[in-house]
Amino acid sequence: MKHKLKCVIVDDEPIALEILTSYIDKTSQLEIIKSCKNASEALVFMQENSADIYF
Repeated sequence: MKHKLKCVIVDDEPIALEILTSYIDKTSQLEIIKSCKNASEALVFMQENSADIYF
């Protein structure tokens, strides 16, 4: 299996998070490692983790 790109989703709108999750789940090369509801939550995650793509 090929290396999947690790993704983090950041959005304050629940429907936007759902849409992004749906699209990413349909893309075999991408893997969601975190879904954040605001920038502060994402910043805390970024300080201790790494991802390939942030949406």
